[in-house]
Amino acid sequence: MTYKQIVDKIEGAVNDHGALYDWGYGQLSDIKILDEDHDGANYPYAFLTPAGVTRNNQSTVYGFSLIIMEMANRPQDVLKIQSDCIEYLNDIISVLRMDSNFLGDVILNNNIQVFRERFQDDVAGATASFQIAIPDPINNCDAPVAEWFTVGQNPTIYTDLVVPTQYSTAATDGCSWSNMNVHQWKWTFDLELEALVDLTSWTWKYISVARYDSETLEYTIIDRLPLTIGDAIGSVETVQWTSEFEFECPLSDVDADTLAFYIGDWRDTSPLASAIQMNGTLRREYKNYNTL
Repeated sequence: MTYKQIVDKIEGAVNDHGALYDWGYGQLSDIKILDEDHDGANYPYAFLTPAGVTRNNQSTVYGFSLIIMEMANRPQDVLKIQSDCIEYLNDIISVLRMDSNFLGDVILNNNIQVFRERFQDDVAGATASFQIAIPDPINNCDAPVAEWFTVGQNPTIYTDLVVPTQYSTAATDGCSWSNMNVHQWKWTFDLELEALVDLTSWTWKYISVARYDSETLEYTIIDRLPLTIGDAIGSVETVQWTSEFEFECPLSDVDADTLAFYIGDWRDTSPLASAIQMNGTLRREYKNYNTL
Protein backbone atom coordinates (compact mmCIF):
# COMPACT_ATOMS: atom_id res chain seq x y z
CA MET A 1 0.00 0.00 0.00
CA THR A 2 1.48 3.34 -1.03
CA TYR A 3 1.62 6.61 0.89
CA LYS A 4 -0.87 8.17 -1.51
CA GLN A 5 -3.31 5.31 -1.01
CA ILE A 6 -3.13 5.84 2.76
CA VAL A 7 -3.80 9.57 2.46
CA ASP A 8 -6.65 8.86 0.02
CA LYS A 9 -8.11 6.41 2.55
CA ILE A 10 -8.02 9.03 5.32
CA GLU A 11 -9.59 11.58 2.99
CA GLY A 12 -12.35 9.10 2.15
CA ALA A 13 -13.08 8.54 5.84
CA VAL A 14 -13.34 12.30 6.38
CA ASN A 15 -15.58 12.81 3.34
CA ASP A 16 -17.89 9.99 4.49
CA HIS A 17 -18.27 11.53 7.97
CA GLY A 18 -21.62 13.27 8.23
CA ALA A 19 -20.41 16.09 10.48
CA LEU A 20 -17.27 17.13 8.54
CA TYR A 21 -17.66 19.52 5.61
CA ASP A 22 -14.15 20.19 4.31
CA TRP A 23 -10.79 18.45 3.85
CA GLY A 24 -7.21 19.46 3.24
CA TYR A 25 -3.71 18.01 3.15
CA GLY A 26 -0.25 19.59 3.37
CA GLN A 27 1.79 21.78 5.65
CA LEU A 28 0.25 24.08 8.26
CA SER A 29 0.80 27.02 5.91
CA ASP A 30 -1.60 25.35 3.45
CA ILE A 31 -4.59 25.51 5.81
CA LYS A 32 -7.46 27.49 4.33
CA ILE A 33 -8.04 30.83 5.97
CA LEU A 34 -10.52 33.62 5.38
CA ASP A 35 -9.20 35.89 2.60
CA GLU A 36 -10.22 39.32 1.40
CA ASP A 37 -12.95 37.77 -0.75
CA HIS A 38 -14.29 36.01 2.35
CA ASP A 39 -13.39 32.63 0.87
CA GLY A 40 -12.08 29.99 3.25
CA ALA A 41 -12.81 26.62 4.79
CA ASN A 42 -16.23 25.10 5.27
CA TYR A 43 -16.38 24.16 8.95
CA PRO A 44 -16.02 21.69 10.57
CA TYR A 45 -12.75 21.38 8.65
CA ALA A 46 -10.30 18.44 8.74
CA PHE A 47 -6.69 18.98 7.72
CA LEU A 48 -3.99 16.29 7.54
CA THR A 49 -0.27 17.04 7.88
CA PRO A 50 2.58 14.53 7.32
CA ALA A 51 4.80 13.69 10.29
CA GLY A 52 7.54 11.49 8.87
CA VAL A 53 8.04 7.92 7.65
CA THR A 54 10.07 5.16 9.31
CA ARG A 55 10.60 1.55 8.33
CA ASN A 56 12.22 -1.69 9.43
CA ASN A 57 12.68 -5.06 7.76
CA GLN A 58 9.00 -5.94 8.01
CA SER A 59 6.93 -2.74 7.89
CA THR A 60 6.74 0.93 7.00
CA VAL A 61 5.25 3.35 9.55
CA TYR A 62 3.68 6.62 8.40
CA GLY A 63 3.14 9.45 10.85
CA PHE A 64 0.34 12.02 10.61
CA SER A 65 -1.35 14.82 12.47
CA LEU A 66 -5.06 15.21 11.80
CA ILE A 67 -6.50 18.59 12.78
CA ILE A 68 -10.25 19.09 13.07
CA MET A 69 -11.51 22.61 13.73
CA GLU A 70 -14.73 24.61 13.94
CA MET A 71 -15.47 28.32 14.06
CA ALA A 72 -15.58 29.54 17.68
CA ASN A 73 -17.32 32.89 17.57
CA ARG A 74 -18.27 32.83 21.27
CA PRO A 75 -15.98 31.88 24.17
CA GLN A 76 -18.70 29.71 25.65
CA ASP A 77 -18.68 27.54 22.50
CA VAL A 78 -15.01 26.56 22.73
CA LEU A 79 -15.34 23.66 25.16
CA LYS A 80 -18.19 22.02 23.24
CA ILE A 81 -16.31 22.44 19.95
CA GLN A 82 -13.19 20.85 21.40
CA SER A 83 -15.22 17.96 22.77
CA ASP A 84 -16.98 17.42 19.43
CA CYS A 85 -13.69 17.50 17.51
CA ILE A 86 -12.20 14.85 19.80
CA GLU A 87 -15.16 12.63 18.98
CA TYR A 88 -14.72 13.29 15.26
CA LEU A 89 -11.06 12.30 15.51
CA ASN A 90 -12.00 9.09 17.34
CA ASP A 91 -14.54 8.37 14.59
CA ILE A 92 -11.94 8.70 11.82
CA ILE A 93 -9.37 6.58 13.65
CA SER A 94 -12.00 3.93 14.40
CA VAL A 95 -13.10 3.78 10.77
CA LEU A 96 -9.51 3.27 9.64
CA ARG A 97 -8.79 0.67 12.30
CA MET A 98 -11.98 -1.36 11.78
CA ASP A 99 -12.01 -1.28 7.96
CA SER A 100 -11.28 -4.85 6.86
CA ASN A 101 -10.22 -3.59 3.41
CA PHE A 102 -7.59 -1.26 4.87
CA LEU A 103 -4.18 -2.94 5.02
CA GLY A 104 -2.80 -0.47 7.53
CA ASP A 105 -2.77 -0.83 11.31
CA VAL A 106 -3.51 2.38 13.21
CA ILE A 107 -1.26 2.36 16.25
CA LEU A 108 -3.47 3.02 19.28
CA ASN A 109 -1.20 5.17 21.44
CA ASN A 110 -2.55 8.32 19.81
CA ASN A 111 -1.90 11.76 21.24
CA ILE A 112 -4.79 14.27 21.10
CA GLN A 113 -4.45 17.94 21.96
CA VAL A 114 -7.16 20.60 22.03
CA PHE A 115 -6.64 24.19 20.91
CA ARG A 116 -8.30 27.55 20.35
CA GLU A 117 -7.41 30.40 17.93
CA ARG A 118 -4.54 28.52 16.38
CA PHE A 119 -5.12 29.96 12.91
CA GLN A 120 -6.29 33.26 11.40
CA ASP A 121 -9.95 32.32 11.70
CA ASP A 122 -11.27 32.27 15.26
CA VAL A 123 -11.44 28.52 15.62
CA ALA A 124 -11.24 25.78 18.21
CA GLY A 125 -10.71 22.08 17.82
CA ALA A 126 -8.41 19.14 18.42
CA THR A 127 -5.37 17.54 16.83
CA ALA A 128 -4.60 13.83 16.85
CA SER A 129 -1.06 12.59 16.23
CA PHE A 130 -1.08 8.98 15.10
CA GLN A 131 0.83 6.41 13.09
CA ILE A 132 -0.22 3.85 10.52
CA ALA A 133 1.91 0.74 10.09
CA ILE A 134 1.85 -1.11 6.75
CA PRO A 135 3.26 -4.65 6.39
CA ASP A 136 6.08 -4.06 3.93
CA PRO A 137 8.92 -6.61 4.11
CA ILE A 138 12.15 -5.64 2.39
CA ASN A 139 11.81 -7.26 -1.02
CA ASN A 140 13.20 -6.48 -4.46
CA CYS A 141 10.65 -8.56 -6.38
CA ASP A 142 8.45 -5.53 -7.13
CA ALA A 143 11.27 -3.05 -7.60
CA PRO A 144 11.73 -1.77 -11.17
CA VAL A 145 15.30 -3.06 -11.11
CA ALA A 146 16.47 -6.09 -13.01
CA GLU A 147 19.73 -7.72 -13.94
CA TRP A 148 21.02 -7.76 -17.47
CA PHE A 149 20.40 -11.00 -19.39
CA THR A 150 22.36 -11.96 -22.47
CA VAL A 151 20.94 -12.91 -25.86
CA GLY A 152 22.23 -15.62 -28.16
CA GLN A 153 25.96 -16.01 -28.71
CA ASN A 154 27.50 -13.49 -26.36
CA PRO A 155 29.33 -11.63 -27.59
CA THR A 156 28.80 -12.03 -31.34
CA ILE A 157 32.26 -12.12 -32.89
CA TYR A 158 33.03 -10.60 -36.29
CA THR A 159 36.30 -11.66 -37.96
CA ASP A 160 37.32 -10.18 -41.32
CA LEU A 161 33.65 -9.69 -42.21
CA VAL A 162 33.37 -7.76 -45.49
CA VAL A 163 30.17 -5.73 -45.84
CA PRO A 164 28.64 -3.11 -48.14
CA THR A 165 27.76 0.25 -46.61
CA GLN A 166 24.07 -0.69 -46.49
CA TYR A 167 24.71 -3.89 -44.55
CA SER A 168 22.40 -5.03 -41.72
CA THR A 169 22.77 -7.68 -39.06
CA ALA A 170 19.48 -8.96 -37.62
CA ALA A 171 20.74 -9.41 -34.09
CA THR A 172 17.63 -10.75 -32.39
CA ASP A 173 13.90 -11.06 -32.79
CA GLY A 174 12.63 -8.98 -29.88
CA CYS A 175 9.22 -10.68 -29.85
CA SER A 176 10.27 -14.30 -29.64
CA TRP A 177 9.94 -14.79 -25.86
CA SER A 178 6.83 -14.84 -23.70
CA ASN A 179 6.21 -12.20 -21.00
CA MET A 180 8.58 -9.77 -22.67
CA ASN A 181 6.17 -7.08 -23.77
CA VAL A 182 8.62 -4.28 -22.88
CA HIS A 183 12.35 -4.61 -22.45
CA GLN A 184 15.29 -2.36 -21.95
CA TRP A 185 18.23 -3.26 -24.15
CA LYS A 186 21.97 -2.62 -24.00
CA TRP A 187 24.13 -3.22 -27.05
CA THR A 188 27.88 -2.84 -26.63
CA PHE A 189 29.98 -2.49 -29.79
CA ASP A 190 33.74 -2.99 -29.87
CA LEU A 191 34.62 -2.92 -33.57
CA GLU A 192 37.37 -1.97 -35.97
CA LEU A 193 36.21 -0.78 -39.39
CA GLU A 194 38.52 -0.50 -42.41
CA ALA A 195 37.55 1.06 -45.76
CA LEU A 196 38.20 -1.34 -48.64
CA VAL A 197 36.97 1.09 -51.33
CA ASP A 198 36.80 4.86 -51.73
CA LEU A 199 33.92 5.96 -49.49
CA THR A 200 33.47 9.44 -50.99
CA SER A 201 30.04 8.51 -52.36
CA TRP A 202 28.89 7.17 -49.00
CA THR A 203 26.50 9.90 -47.83
CA TRP A 204 25.55 8.64 -44.36
CA LYS A 205 28.33 7.47 -42.06
CA TYR A 206 26.67 5.89 -39.03
CA ILE A 207 26.34 2.76 -37.00
CA SER A 208 22.60 2.60 -36.44
CA VAL A 209 20.47 0.47 -34.11
CA ALA A 210 17.12 0.07 -35.82
CA ARG A 211 13.76 -1.63 -35.62
CA TYR A 212 12.68 -3.48 -38.74
CA ASP A 213 9.06 -4.40 -39.38
CA SER A 214 8.99 -7.42 -41.69
CA GLU A 215 5.32 -6.80 -42.53
CA THR A 216 5.60 -3.16 -43.60
CA LEU A 217 9.28 -3.45 -44.61
CA GLU A 218 9.93 -0.20 -42.76
CA TYR A 219 12.91 0.75 -40.62
CA THR A 220 12.85 2.95 -37.52
CA ILE A 221 16.15 4.26 -36.17
CA ILE A 222 16.35 3.82 -32.39
CA ASP A 223 19.89 5.08 -31.80
CA ARG A 224 22.96 5.78 -33.87
CA LEU A 225 26.60 6.80 -33.66
CA PRO A 226 28.25 9.06 -36.28
CA LEU A 227 31.38 7.51 -37.78
CA THR A 228 34.60 9.38 -38.51
CA ILE A 229 36.15 6.86 -40.89
CA GLY A 230 37.86 8.61 -43.79
CA ASP A 231 36.95 8.35 -47.46
CA ALA A 232 40.25 6.87 -48.64
CA ILE A 233 40.91 3.17 -49.06
CA GLY A 234 42.64 1.85 -45.94
CA SER A 235 41.00 4.35 -43.57
CA VAL A 236 40.40 2.76 -40.17
CA GLU A 237 38.10 3.63 -37.28
CA THR A 238 37.80 1.92 -33.89
CA VAL A 239 34.28 1.96 -32.45
CA GLN A 240 33.61 1.49 -28.74
CA TRP A 241 29.97 2.31 -28.12
CA THR A 242 27.24 1.24 -25.71
CA SER A 243 23.65 1.99 -26.69
CA GLU A 244 20.86 1.56 -24.12
CA PHE A 245 17.30 1.79 -25.43
CA GLU A 246 13.76 0.48 -25.00
CA PHE A 247 12.19 -1.85 -27.53
CA GLU A 248 8.45 -2.38 -27.17
CA CYS A 249 6.80 -5.20 -29.01
CA PRO A 250 3.19 -6.41 -28.49
CA LEU A 251 3.06 -10.10 -27.71
CA SER A 252 0.47 -10.57 -30.47
CA ASP A 253 2.98 -9.27 -33.04
CA VAL A 254 5.32 -12.23 -32.81
CA ASP A 255 7.01 -12.16 -36.23
CA ALA A 256 6.77 -8.53 -37.24
CA ASP A 257 9.61 -6.75 -35.46
CA THR A 258 13.34 -7.33 -35.40
CA LEU A 259 16.23 -5.46 -33.88
CA ALA A 260 19.16 -4.86 -36.20
CA PHE A 261 22.27 -2.77 -36.54
CA TYR A 262 23.52 -1.18 -39.72
CA ILE A 263 26.86 -0.03 -41.04
CA GLY A 264 25.91 3.04 -43.02
CA ASP A 265 22.27 3.99 -43.09
CA TRP A 266 19.14 2.52 -44.62
CA ARG A 267 18.72 5.79 -46.57
CA ASP A 268 21.76 4.96 -48.72
CA THR A 269 20.35 4.49 -52.20
CA SER A 270 23.44 2.98 -53.83
CA PRO A 271 25.30 0.73 -51.39
CA LEU A 272 28.91 0.00 -52.25
CA ALA A 273 29.81 -3.64 -52.73
CA SER A 274 32.46 -5.07 -50.34
CA ALA A 275 33.10 -1.63 -48.91
CA ILE A 276 34.19 -2.24 -45.30
CA GLN A 277 35.99 -4.95 -43.41
CA MET A 278 34.72 -5.36 -39.85
CA ASN A 279 36.40 -7.06 -36.89
CA GLY A 280 35.30 -7.10 -33.28
CA THR A 281 32.35 -7.97 -31.08
CA LEU A 282 28.76 -7.03 -30.30
CA ARG A 283 27.40 -7.87 -26.85
CA ARG A 284 23.59 -7.85 -26.58
CA GLU A 285 21.82 -7.70 -23.20
CA TYR A 286 18.29 -6.96 -22.00
CA LYS A 287 16.35 -6.27 -18.81
CA ASN A 288 12.90 -7.75 -18.61
CA TYR A 289 10.90 -6.16 -15.79
CA ASN A 290 7.80 -8.27 -16.51
CA THR A 291 9.42 -11.52 -15.40
CA LEU A 292 10.57 -10.40 -11.94
